[in-house]
Amino acid sequence: MGWLYWQKVTIGLSGDPAADWRKAMDFSARAIELEEYGDFYALAAILAQGSGQHDAAIALADKAIALLPGSADANALGGLVKATAGQVREGLELMERGMRLEPDYPEWLPAAVTYARLELGLYDEARKLAREVLASDMKDVRAKPQAQSVLTVAAAFEGDMVAARKEAGKLLEIFPQASAAHGRAFRSTHRDQAFLERYLDALVQAGIPED
Repeated sequence: MGWLYWQKVTIGLSGDPAADWRKAMDFSARAIELEEYGDFYALAAILAQGSGQHDAAIALADKAIALLPGSADANALGGLVKATAGQVREGLELMERGMRLEPDYPEWLPAAVTYARLELGLYDEARKLAREVLASDMKDVRAKPQAQSVLTVAAAFEGDMVAARKEAGKLLEIFPQASAAHGRAFRSTHRDQAFLERYLDALVQAGIPED
């Protein structure tokens, strides 16, 4: 139930996001009271991170992974939380472990992995996964626009603005609503807002609208 209320908010189906977020947190807390289980801590970590409680989120993610060290979900979700909360290298390692544990990984995961790789300057690795996503039959409507954004930003970060503008054009073809404002909202809970602004500035310099 906690995951369902979280999902309602995340994908924009909630009529009252604040109330549904509180319900997700209430169900998460009740679950942990009933049983010390890794999946319950993973949800609690996601909710804490989404509420801007970065340090608490990291602690909860560590607990989830400690309880389920062989779980692809615990590693992927825990890694997402840690990378978003500022522990980028450790978070990336955990997300990549989640991908190895479950090669048929969830379609949300590459966007988080490629973003962390960009943060760490691993541009070739970020591009490789982004191109795999673009060549796939993923159905998540966010997956391919995020992958194309990575190709745009990687080129801009390396100073190849001709390639960056070419990739930005492809992004606008597959996602005409692309904008820096959209990207800012999508990653609003990331701890390192300075890197986010650098990422968004690269998109704008490549030709993606600000608003």
